[in-house]
Amino acid sequence: MNGKRSKIHYAWKILISCCLINMSALGVTNTNGLYYSAVSSDLGILISELSVHTVFQGIASALTLLIVDRVYKKYPLKPVLLISSVLFHGSQMAMAALNHVWQFCIAGVVCGIGAAFLFYVPVPMLLNNWFIKRKKTALSICFVAAGLSGIILSLMMGMVINSFGWRTAYIVRGIFSLLLMIPVMFFVVKKPGEIGTTAYGSEENAADNQKYMGDAAKRHSFEEKRKKFVFAVVVAVLCNLSCGMTGMLPHFAGTLGYGIMFGSYLTSLAMVGNISSKALMGPATEKFGIVASGSLCAALLAFGFLLMGLGITATPAVLFSSVMIGFSACVNTLIIPNLLDTFVKGDEYVHVLSICSTGTMIASSLSYLLVSLLVDNLGYGPSFLIYSTFGVLIAVILIVVYKQRKADK
Repeated sequence: MNGKRSKIHYAWKILISCCLINMSALGVTNTNGLYYSAVSSDLGILISELSVHTVFQGIASALTLLIVDRVYKKYPLKPVLLISSVLFHGSQMAMAALNHVWQFCIAGVVCGIGAAFLFYVPVPMLLNNWFIKRKKTALSICFVAAGLSGIILSLMMGMVINSFGWRTAYIVRGIFSLLLMIPVMFFVVKKPGEIGTTAYGSEENAADNQKYMGDAAKRHSFEEKRKKFVFAVVVAVLCNLSCGMTGMLPHFAGTLGYGIMFGSYLTSLAMVGNISSKALMGPATEKFGIVASGSLCAALLAFGFLLMGLGITATPAVLFSSVMIGFSACVNTLIIPNLLDTFVKGDEYVHVLSICSTGTMIASSLSYLLVSLLVDNLGYGPSFLIYSTFGVLIAVILIVVYKQRKADK
């Protein structure tokens, strides 16, 4: 099909494909916390011991991310996505048969290799190729989709774990996630030129704006680019560490005397915060800029952690705080691509995003281990206060480092 002759621009099919990729990959990670209490209790191990497998997963992802941009450049897109999906979801389904921490660690390595090709890189890469106009809004929509699948899967997996156990839940989740990738294999195309069309917005003189943005990026000196890149990595690390606490909400609910279903409600409320913040972030970034919108999001995240840290555990406060804590996923998935977009473009953008995602994956691998160690040794109150400072630091970095220069306006 020639994209120019279609009434609907092919970019919208790419957007749908990107939504499905995020729903299949990132949506799954939003439900990991539901499994930890059930698995650790059944196998007789501490959550911090079980969380070690996420370290192996993150290290495998981090090392693989060093070659992700080269693989996407050299090989066809569809086979890479297909193989990555099988590795990622197949290894998680295999966890249904595991009984020892070392087995989870091996599965985590395979899972991490697949995750490197699915998390963070393919969706921004495709949207940068296909969208000139409304790119930030399109990115926002894709990560809203991930939050929606997180809500659906959280409720579904909560019921499956309750009724059939965590082993069955791993298999059901894997099958559901793989089914989401089937339409992607039919529609996804890496670049508009492959089907003889142009990016969305180019027909409305948006190409001139893209050229200006590229020129603006070139005006940054090498030292300034390096400085901004280093702080982007710092922000990415803080964001992913914050995400780790979201997965602990079901366990936190148990410490308050609630059951697994209430824990799944907290996870679902975090997904509500996830979705609402992502839905607003794209348009807000286009209108107010990444610094203003990102700083506000980080501040609200810090406020949610602060309420929990102060020991305000009345049910309405816990529900509200869960929504605010859900903002961590928005900070993680939308701020980083938009930050990098302020000073690198084109192929350099994909390369820098891959390298930055290495730091993201390392932090992600440590997030559950860090929070479980903090909770085991300090309890939830001090742990929540520590995580509140992460949100404050993110906002400070955005305001100080990424404040837009007058020359770039």
